Amino acid sequence: MKNDKFYGLKARITIAENFFVIPILHTCVFKFQKIITECSGKVLEEKAGYYLIKLIDKKDKTNESMHYIARNTAENLLTLASKPKLKLFNPIIDEFEGEDADESTIAIMLLISKKKIYNSIKEIF
Repeated sequence: MKNDKFYGLKARITIAENFFVIPILHTCVFKFQKIITECSGKVLEEKAGYYLIKLIDKKDKTNESMHYIARNTAENLLTLASKPKLKLFNPIIDEFEGEDADESTIAIMLLISKKKIYNSIKEIF
């Protein structure tokens, strides 16, 4: 389903001003996955990069949400929020490309990725 919340530069500026933007995962789509980006509502093509991003309302910290966003849109939002881009994470080989991360970050990313892979495979069968 398309979510206009992220559509266009003006919308992303508003998000960056009103929410804490926390990048959780940067990975790519595998053959057996079906990831629908929230910005366009379209299925991402194989090998397309995407982010899982958490938003926390600056005025009401109990208002949190998680979103799958195409790489270009997510990286634009991260730039506007003055957050660094994440290195590409490959859940198949269980490691990051580039910089090391702390163990808790890796554990969280592995759990998210493995659950997504499991759910994607489950949908096929």
